[in-house]
Amino acid sequence: MCMYRALLLCCALIFLVPAATRGAETTPQVTPEDQLAQANEHFLHGDHAVADMLYTELFELKPYSAGLLYNKGLANLKQKEYGWAVLYFRQALWIEPRNRTYKDALHTALDARKTEVTPVAPTWLHVVWESLVGFFTLSELVWASFVLLCISCGLGIKWLHSGDLRRRHRWLLWCSVGLWLAVTAVGAGRWHIHHDPARVVVIADTRMTSGPGADFPVIRDVYAGETPRVLRVQGMWLEVRGEAGPVGWVDRDSVERVMPVLGNE
Repeated sequence: MCMYRALLLCCALIFLVPAATRGAETTPQVTPEDQLAQANEHFLHGDHAVADMLYTELFELKPYSAGLLYNKGLANLKQKEYGWAVLYFRQALWIEPRNRTYKDALHTALDARKTEVTPVAPTWLHVVWESLVGFFTLSELVWASFVLLCISCGLGIKWLHSGDLRRRHRWLLWCSVGLWLAVTAVGAGRWHIHHDPARVVVIADTRMTSGPGADFPVIRDVYAGETPRVLRVQGMWLEVRGEAGPVGWVDRDSVERVMPVLGNE
């Protein structure tokens, strides 16, 4: 009798397991591309909150891309979440720094935010440096630095072996060395920006206090979209320097780091 029951059980398993497998295989799977299309469709129909939710879920399904970050920022901008919009537009520009559409969207978000202070006008040297650092990707700078280093080494080796170098070759050597140093400096600056934990964006309106706690006197209101720099951390509070210079403390949950972006350069 036991053998008869065991035989019936084996036969049942033989028929049921393939059927269950076929049922699982026929279950439709939503691909990241399908979900992106759904999110874009919701956005076009004005369902910005639903589109925002779908874009957020996509971050867990596929690597970050500039287009996805830009779409997420647009959804936040339509919902007047200016802090998140500024954050995602900046991250999209990190991947594609020369994209004019992303730059215009960032300026739109910065102009739409509320603020009580006027940022300090940067010097011309700061403007030039920011332009150079923000124009090239890190991979482009690394390749350019490598090529210039190879050229400089080749000319230097030729100089050492021959004991003499033509005047034009000598100028080429010094120019290549100078360019290599400049490109390396710009690349180091961009790498520092990518790994700088002090670069944050305020994602929710908050207040800047004179000390690390809500009981300290309030210095001023801080609005979503502002980009202070973190000076130090104490528990759940950050000491930051505002865009116009005042130093104070803000709640850690009200800011978000700009970098890093989990995507390809």
